[in-house]
Amino acid sequence: MPDRGRPISTMALFSGPGTQFAQEPETAHQLQPVAVLVTDANNDGLFNGSDEIVFTAGGLNRFEYIQRSLQWLFHRYATHRVYWLTWGGGDGLRMQDANGTPDGSPEWGDTVYHTVHLEESEHWLPRWENDTGWFWKKVGSGENTSIPLNLGYAAGTPRWR
Repeated sequence: MPDRGRPISTMALFSGPGTQFAQEPETAHQLQPVAVLVTDANNDGLFNGSDEIVFTAGGLNRFEYIQRSLQWLFHRYATHRVYWLTWGGGDGLRMQDANGTPDGSPEWGDTVYHTVHLEESEHWLPRWENDTGWFWKKVGSGENTSIPLNLGYAAGTPRWR
């Protein structure tokens, strides 16, 4: 946590892309600013006392929409995304207010679409070293398999697509 009494306006948060380096070692990851909400409890412009910094942290393994396609991003060697908090430089990126007043839009309805990514690393295949190498289940040509799912938290009967 920063020293007490630092100017709130210069507090800035950064994170990398949260992906593995490509095959070429010269590939560089650039830090990107992360928007924060800084609460200045006593309105003195300094970080002290009960002031707070809030931000939305992205997951390391995640889906991202890249080149008009939803892609699963994962990291073989890390388990947590890293963030750097700095102060004393330029003004940091801040969260913007958004109007949340109901506007008469239609209700959600009784169906919500949600993507679930399930994966367990059970089998190692070295020839796939450059991708992941680990697989959940090996299914050969002409074989069938099933994976039971417990959806006890879901209401109603789910439909799979």
